[in-house]
Amino acid sequence: GEASLWSHRRHGEENEALAQFLDEAGVDVEQFRSLAARAGAGSKDSYTARTAQTTDDPPSAWLPVDRLNRAGGLYVDLGWPSGESGAAAAAGKADIPVVLEANFDSADAWEIAKKATHVLVRADVAESAGGAPVIVQRLRESGVWAAVTLGHRGVYYSGGHMLPYRVAATKPEGAGDVLRGAFTLALAEGR
Repeated sequence: GEASLWSHRRHGEENEALAQFLDEAGVDVEQFRSLAARAGAGSKDSYTARTAQTTDDPPSAWLPVDRLNRAGGLYVDLGWPSGESGAAAAAGKADIPVVLEANFDSADAWEIAKKATHVLVRADVAESAGGAPVIVQRLRESGVWAAVTLGHRGVYYSGGHMLPYRVAATKPEGAGDVLRGAFTLALAEGR
């Protein structure tokens, strides 16, 4: 298979290094686009669409949603509502699984969740919305498969609590991103 990153980014050495790293790893970064930063953006950096520090919500018309017909899955993460909403809607029309990393502190999250097939919620976000069972049930009632990632404690989903495979964690940063990427890949492969 192949991977492609569709995102906006700020100018900066970290972003250029990330683009080069992903390109060398075989990820299509053609749609990892630089956009001008908005005035007063205070984030040290964000190198994916995860935080919308590049602009409030940049235009998404340039996204090549026609390429989704070749995709097995789509992963979105709420940093760019118009881009994610448009891509999720196009994937839904093509019967492609859409995995959403959710932050339910916004109306955008619930709107995009309606277009997702699977939603993975961080534990802290679930707690602020009433707890893991509440958020999973609310999403199930919307017709969406949902789970809450609990870090080193595993995952909660409608089937119960799945304990993690124990490893000696040396640098846990990015573990959730790896989980969501692997989950999306498994869906794309029909597992």
